[in-house]
Amino acid sequence: MRLWKTLKAGWMAFALWLGKINTNILLTLVYFLAVGPTALFSRLGRRDLLGLRPKEEETYAVPLQRITLTLEAAHKQF
Repeated sequence: MRLWKTLKAGWMAFALWLGKINTNILLTLVYFLAVGPTALFSRLGRRDLLGLRPKEEETYAVPLQRITLTLEAAHKQF
């Protein structure tokens, strides 16, 4: 029984180490294969996905849309 506990403790330590390595590898791959090219193409296409570029308008305020307060509008929320 003592042998199994020792083997299990060793295996769990190895699994913890392997999990940390896999996490770093997977997150690095996702960043370079998904996030990086998306940013590159949006910059090449001059797209402002987050709306961070200054606008030529006088104000930054976004006009509100009128909300109708009727029972029918309450039934069709989405």
